[in-house]
Amino acid sequence: MLPEALRRSTALAYIETLLILRDKRSLGLAFLLPFLLLILFGSSLSYDVRNIPLAIWDQDRTPASRTLICAFRGSPYYRIIALRGGYPELIRDLDQGEALVAMVIPPDFGKRLDRGQEVQVQFILDGSDSTTAGISMGYIQGIMERYNLSLQQEKALRWVEIPVDLAIRVWFNPEMESRNFIVPGLIAVILMIIAALLTSLTLAREWETGTMETLLSLPLRPIEVVIGKMTPYFAMGMINISILLLASRFIFQIPIRGSIPLIYLFASVFTIGAMGLGIFISGVAKRQTLATQMAIITTYLPALLLSGFVFPIRNMPIPLQGISYLVPARYLIHALKGIFLKGIGLSILYPPLLLLLAFAIFVLWLAARQVPRQIKERRR
Repeated sequence: MLPEALRRSTALAYIETLLILRDKRSLGLAFLLPFLLLILFGSSLSYDVRNIPLAIWDQDRTPASRTLICAFRGSPYYRIIALRGGYPELIRDLDQGEALVAMVIPPDFGKRLDRGQEVQVQFILDGSDSTTAGISMGYIQGIMERYNLSLQQEKALRWVEIPVDLAIRVWFNPEMESRNFIVPGLIAVILMIIAALLTSLTLAREWETGTMETLLSLPLRPIEVVIGKMTPYFAMGMINISILLLASRFIFQIPIRGSIPLIYLFASVFTIGAMGLGIFISGVAKRQTLATQMAIITTYLPALLLSGFVFPIRNMPIPLQGISYLVPARYLIHALKGIFLKGIGLSILYPPLLLLLAFAIFVLWLAARQVPRQIKERRR
């Protein structure tokens, strides 16, 4: 940028900074809201299901059946609420929601195991909560596989040797904590919303307060207006990303295995694009209320639903998968997960960075085009 143009943009950024500092409540909200959103959603959103209430009807009451019950009692995923004496009591527990899973151990459970015969244990799951029921089926299968393996090992001398020993390792998130991949995605969604929301008020406020004529009388090019308006908000965005990273590391204990400067690089490019989108919306809406509504609709819903943050993109219908390529939060979420959990670098993540850069340049061009259009409309 030419020195004269830089001086004009800097002067406009200084004026915009004074306007921001004058509004103490909005300034405090700009820093407090991202932190509160991260704490609220990071604490409440979880795909982990623990302490599933389990009711048991043990008809065998032998050491073998008690060993099986202990396998579930020792699991963090289940909480045994009661030992029942028949189906009516189990059905009542499921009807009242006191139990989500019921287990029925047959009367000849121990005897059939001693004879080396197959025996069936019945599990009844509350399908009205299909998500918990589906996850619980996986937990039950895992516990029963370990139980069967322990039985085989105990009787290996009498039966047969175990032909295949599984060696399963989970990389990048060995504890399989859903919080570890939810929080990085949440940072991208919050940045998208806050950045566009803050800048969506810039030009609209000028129109509503009647200061647009003063702005238009200044010898500023459209791109200089966009850069001048965006600069103080960009600084606020960098402070916000610092707050979110500190909260992720020290409150949620999320590991950051990759490069922190690389996180800032991605966040910077993404924030510039989101703020350019906000200024474009502000120029189109010309009213702060309308601009706020448009910013929320165009950022919150796509970032939440089509970025892969909540729903896996590969499970979406083909048309929605195609539309998701237009959602910039998709690329930042992909990059943040890779940096946070895998520790990968720019040699792998350069494609999403280039796409975010292309998005930022495109929306800045759109925002700059919106400024001269307003001048023409006003002068007519």
